[in-house]
Amino acid sequence: MQDSANAVAKAVPGTEVSINTEAPADSRSYQVNFDKFAGLAPDHQPQVTLSQSIEQLVSGLRGLDFTDADFRNSQLIRLKVLERHIANNQLTDGLRWTN
Repeated sequence: MQDSANAVAKAVPGTEVSINTEAPADSRSYQVNFDKFAGLAPDHQPQVTLSQSIEQLVSGLRGLDFTDADFRNSQLIRLKVLERHIANNQLTDGLRWTN
């Protein structure tokens, strides 16, 4: 993840990467082998590099004139929508509709 974060910071001037060194160690393994997927879906493989993906996202956001530094608190973010449905008793804590 740090490599991805650094790649984004490199593409977006003024971005700083901050690593929480006091967080507990993550014991999960992210070592993934995509050989089986490549064999099953040879026509559906990545067509761009990480750098190209980042550049496309940056270009798209700039094209939208996206400047909302508080975007994580947008009421349009899925988590916020789900929280609102739960608070209004429209969804259970298990994310099942109540009616």
